[in-house]
Amino acid sequence: MDKIIEQKKGLKRKHVPIIVGIVALLSLFGWMLFGDHSNKMRADATNLLISKVVKDSFKDYIRISGQVQPATVVHVSALEGGIVDMKLVEEGAMVKKGDVILVLRNPNLAQQTLDSESQLAERQNMLRDTEINMEKDKLSMQQSRLSAVTDANRKQRAYEQMKTLYNEGLTSREEYLRSKEDFELAQSQLRLLIERLHQDSLYRNVQLAKMQESLSNMQENLLLVRQRADNLKVKATYDGQLGSFVAELGQNIGVGTMIGQINVLGEYKITVNIDERYIDRIFVGLTGTFERQGTE
Repeated sequence: MDKIIEQKKGLKRKHVPIIVGIVALLSLFGWMLFGDHSNKMRADATNLLISKVVKDSFKDYIRISGQVQPATVVHVSALEGGIVDMKLVEEGAMVKKGDVILVLRNPNLAQQTLDSESQLAERQNMLRDTEINMEKDKLSMQQSRLSAVTDANRKQRAYEQMKTLYNEGLTSREEYLRSKEDFELAQSQLRLLIERLHQDSLYRNVQLAKMQESLSNMQENLLLVRQRADNLKVKATYDGQLGSFVAELGQNIGVGTMIGQINVLGEYKITVNIDERYIDRIFVGLTGTFERQGTE
């Protein structure tokens, strides 16, 4: 026969989690209602600056470090390539405009200069020989012209005499016609010779002009080559202090290579690197101040 089991009264184990949850919920609710929710931060009192709050314009400052530099910096570059042969000044030296600071050596350019001078001398000799030959030809043609004029005059007199004698019946028609033909031939030869002298004169002038132009071009080319040779002496282009001078003896310097810079003293600027986080707050005309050696 079954026996009836009576349930025990009081707190059971399964009730513990429920009770704990209710207590936690009540604690959270009580903290939300009566607790202190303000944020707190501990700081050293010596690092705090306390001032009176006033109504004024808010000024936002960015404090960064800068570098004093000359307002004008001129790069020094080699106009001609070559090997460093001499260094006449050192970095940091004060230079004047036109001072030679570096001397380069370029054997190929030296050979090119000699070749240009040789070609120019050869062309000058050729021009002089041509002028002499043309002058000889001119004198010879003038002499031929004088002979032709003299011959034409003589044959003109002979023709006129034969014409008179023929009209008077003192000579034959054949002799008269022969003297006339000789006179006309002499005149034709004289006209041809004069025309040839004119054409030769024009040809000589054109040929001499071309040779003079060619000679002038060669002289200009030689000047350019000599200027290139002079560019092997690297000179200062401004008064100032030589900086970043990197050339060394024996170094091969290419055309246009920057070998240093000249800091033009007297006016200065402050150069600073600003973090990109401030890029939206930087604009043209923004006012700034700086301190140097205790002076603002």
